Amino acid sequence: MTESAEHVMEKQPLAQSSAGSSSTRPKLRKRRWASCDDQDTVTEFVTSSSEHSVQKQPPAQSAAGSSSTKPKLRKRRWTAEELHILFTAFGRDITEKSMPCGTRIADLVRKLPDRTVAQIRVQVNNFITGKVAMSSL
Repeated sequence: MTESAEHVMEKQPLAQSSAGSSSTRPKLRKRRWASCDDQDTVTEFVTSSSEHSVQKQPPAQSAAGSSSTKPKLRKRRWTAEELHILFTAFGRDITEKSMPCGTRIADLVRKLPDRTVAQIRVQVNNFITGKVAMSSL
């Protein structure tokens, strides 16, 4: 910086902004963080978050006592019949190592009522990546 620029900056008061309007925010002074600041910050956070939080209602219990409407699916092995249906539907995709589209997978769910779309997608992906051998068919 040149000497004239330093001189101009020294004469400019700190309270004025570059736009010429006065600031309504209080001026903050930098200081070291103290341990009492931790407690003040936590108290302020808890107070502000409790004012703005939404009270969560517990889920309604169904007649069976379960809070979920979907039945729990258990992991189980794929039967030979299920694998045969899967391979007849997606054999070409598996040999070409490409995933079938979601609508075709969703259509297969009708033929395999005990399997979900995600389960079918994972099984096809396991065939494509080689995690499951084709000899299991």
